[in-house]
Amino acid sequence: MGANVFAGGKALDSAVIKTFENRSRLYSNKTDPASINQKKLADLVLHEPHLIVQNLKTIKTPVLIIGGENDIVKKEHTQFIHNNISNSQLNIIEGADHYAPLKDSKKFNKLIVNYFQNL
Repeated sequence: MGANVFAGGKALDSAVIKTFENRSRLYSNKTDPASINQKKLADLVLHEPHLIVQNLKTIKTPVLIIGGENDIVKKEHTQFIHNNISNSQLNIIEGADHYAPLKDSKKFNKLIVNYFQNL
């Protein structure tokens, strides 16, 4: 759900990148545990992951790829992941964002259950 295989503007919306750049700066000089955690999270979003696309092509196990229509991960990037995993199924949840598993758990869970029932 809302996965990306590399960081940056090809995977994430520019507004999301800007938000996390600001968040990283905001928490960079703070030393309390919550701030340190927020800085790590921001840096994670900005700089990770670094997956090799060729490795996606080696996946033979069935994979369910889910994204939200308004996800922080671009739909084109979610489609790119799907295109590079031969045995994958793609579902974009209409009207949903990155937090679809929490905000619309019934619809999200139904996708999961249907996927496994149809394997």
